[in-house]
Amino acid sequence: MQTTTTETLEPNPPEKSFAPKDKSGSIVRLLVGFGFLSVGATAIGLGGLSLWAHMNQLTIDNAIVNARIVRIRAPIAGQFNAVYANPGTPVKAGQVLARIKPSMPQEQALLAQQGERQTHLAQLLAAQQSLVQSQQQLAQIGQSGTAVAVVDSTLAQSGVEAKRSDVEQARSKVAEARAIYQRYAALAQEGAVTQLLADEKRISVETAEAALRGTEAGLAQSQTSLNATQSGVQTSPSSLNLSDQRSHLMQVIQTQTSVVSTLKADLDRIDQQIQQAQSQFSDQKDFVITAPTSGVVYSVASEQSEQVNLLEPILTVLDCQDIWVEGIVSAQQAGQLNPHQPVQVSLAGESTPLQGEVEMLQAVANTPVTATNMTQLQALTPPIKADLAGQALMRVIVRVQPTAKMTQPQTFCGVGQVAQMTFTKKSLAF
Repeated sequence: MQTTTTETLEPNPPEKSFAPKDKSGSIVRLLVGFGFLSVGATAIGLGGLSLWAHMNQLTIDNAIVNARIVRIRAPIAGQFNAVYANPGTPVKAGQVLARIKPSMPQEQALLAQQGERQTHLAQLLAAQQSLVQSQQQLAQIGQSGTAVAVVDSTLAQSGVEAKRSDVEQARSKVAEARAIYQRYAALAQEGAVTQLLADEKRISVETAEAALRGTEAGLAQSQTSLNATQSGVQTSPSSLNLSDQRSHLMQVIQTQTSVVSTLKADLDRIDQQIQQAQSQFSDQKDFVITAPTSGVVYSVASEQSEQVNLLEPILTVLDCQDIWVEGIVSAQQAGQLNPHQPVQVSLAGESTPLQGEVEMLQAVANTPVTATNMTQLQALTPPIKADLAGQALMRVIVRVQPTAKMTQPQTFCGVGQVAQMTFTKKSLAF
């Protein structure tokens, strides 16, 4: 019996493929990974930069360009006869801006002002003489050490003589003024001169008479003091010793010096007003208003033919040579910024930032500053953010080099332009 052997044939193993594998998917994944890493690094860098800026810089985004203005007030009451400048017009110092025709009461006021000058002059001369007497008395006390009563008697005698001389001079001035007035009054009746001019001479007479009364009163007082000292009555306090008397005289001299200075200042003020009024009246008696400084006309408060009152604001001139950028911050923020480091200023509408320097840090008062009795002011009041309400505030002024826009009169030298200021904070001490 034959045995049949069956062989099981195994399948041939698959042949190995030597074709190159597709690596594009791995490369894409690798690039994507690097991309995410780059984005993450950039985000971290920007975040770090933002954190650094927050910690080391302070930004004010509600700043404005500001400038000095000179507000011109009406020196007299009257009517605007002509206005030669409109807002935005460039002007030079001394340029005629307007004319005011004075009212008749204003001309009378000018004459009264001249009479006031005469009164102030008489008061000044009397105060100066009293000061000289006190200085002489103090010098005699210091040099000789003689009794106060003797010094009083000597000075009282010299004071009487000086007062008599003053009275004689005052009487001569009264006589002269009366003669001049009588001549002008007669000319006025004949129509040769105006009655206004005659009234001016009459006021001069009244002023001279007032000065005479003052000198006569001074003579009477000096004569009383002389009589008292000659009778043995000591005019100075008997309880005062020489040292106390010297101290008393020094106080008197200090007070008299202050009085003389005040009267001089008043007299100079009146002289300036009279000189200005007389020099600036034209043939038609128009008062000429000139620009006090070079710049740009910022505003005109009155129009031609309008009536204006004394010291009423009529024109405002913008000084384009005095421009700055300013903003309002809290006192806490002001304490953080470093005023000695440069400030970056970005103006609205301009791509290139400017470099500036902190000029002033000023506390903002609780009540706003008004223009009463002031002529030099700033053009605008910087805005205050709502979140600063109720806090102590500081005004920050930064000086910058003027840009081209700041030199254009039609844009009012850039005043009112919104700006952003970035400051360096003070270094933290650890």
